[in-house]
Amino acid sequence: MATNDQARALNAAIREQVVASGHVDDDTVATTGTGQRVGVGDLIVTRDNDHDVNVANRDTWTVTAAHADGSLIVTPTSGSELADDRTLPAGYVSRHRRHIELGYAGTVHGIQGRPPTRPPGPRRAHQRRQRLRRRDPRLHRQ
Repeated sequence: MATNDQARALNAAIREQVVASGHVDDDTVATTGTGQRVGVGDLIVTRDNDHDVNVANRDTWTVTAAHADGSLIVTPTSGSELADDRTLPAGYVSRHRRHIELGYAGTVHGIQGRPPTRPPGPRRAHQRRQRLRRRDPRLHRQ
């Protein structure tokens, strides 16, 4: 997308489709500072660094729970280097500025350097081998 307005429009259209298909729950939702509805199953992007919440700008998440108070429980998307679920408090979700936005589409500048999934690179392959070796000593190189 060339503009933020185009990305927001495409995000809204995609969300309508995933809600209609039953992949996103639109019954219990949180509302973002820009008025977007976010429910369980939605793909979102955090847009503000917050050390208390432990999120950074452009981290991508899948919503796993939406509470009536407006808070969200989110899980890092596959391919992310983030490890743990986070609770996004209602205040972070609904702030006037865009701290949360739907993550189905973005501008060219916004998604640069963010592959949809990260292929297993040499470092990740090495880490996987190390974990396997700890579990099965027969895998140690002779």
